[in-house]
Amino acid sequence: MKSHPFSSFLAEFIPQIEMKSRQLNQAAWILETTGSPDAADLKAALDTELKLLFHDPSVYRQLVLWDHDKALTDPILKRQLNILIRAFAQNQIPKELVAEIAQKEANLSQTYANFRPQLDGRSLSENDIRDILKNENDPAVRKKAWEASKQIGVALAAPILDLVELRNRAARSLQYDDLASQQKRFSTSKTGPWAWSDPFCQEDPLDSRELDQLVDHVDIPAACRSFYRQMGFDVQPILDRSDMFERNGKRWLWWRGGRPTGARRCWISLVENPWN
Repeated sequence: MKSHPFSSFLAEFIPQIEMKSRQLNQAAWILETTGSPDAADLKAALDTELKLLFHDPSVYRQLVLWDHDKALTDPILKRQLNILIRAFAQNQIPKELVAEIAQKEANLSQTYANFRPQLDGRSLSENDIRDILKNENDPAVRKKAWEASKQIGVALAAPILDLVELRNRAARSLQYDDLASQQKRFSTSKTGPWAWSDPFCQEDPLDSRELDQLVDHVDIPAACRSFYRQMGFDVQPILDRSDMFERNGKRWLWWRGGRPTGARRCWISLVENPWN
């Protein structure tokens, strides 16, 4: 049976996306773990290149033609085509806006990675703030720590508003009122706040302090080695390659993103290190 031309297109297009996505994930990882300006510029450049792969108007027109081709009957191919059409449709914006938005997003990530809240002249990590809010009994100290955790808002407010305007300008170039109306048009999700069991999405199902007490004074890396050793796995090489502990230049709040290899998801952990 003769394959549809869309299948041939995917065979060429998907490897390009995979390669560029892998490069972008690597740059994002470096940015989130170093906060360097060069990493921010590299991440912005690769993000732009990836989005421009979905920008070609002639390819977009061909995808739309295939969408009306009755010879395309495979449901998986039709689903892939539907996803690609929506991706291309949202990227039919001026190239300069694509680059400007990517750079603004990368700069925000750089600011976030380097930011540390200040309390009484001392730089705090997320763990420091959580420790104060968990253990401190003085309401005045707790208040100051809580307010310090919100200092990031002052640092990011203006650039975030700039990014909002850029995204809205991009949406208007596609004849939408703003980004929200654009996203509503292309979204396939029918869920909302009603998907939560808690109407206010605020309840803590467990007392985290009681849980934390179970691991107080536990050497986390040693516990990991012991746990997996009992199952026959040596995780020491993984721990040796890991970047688990707090340090300057590393994003101060935990982060999950695409693994640099593109194979799996990964986390930036912020483990306090009293063992060295």
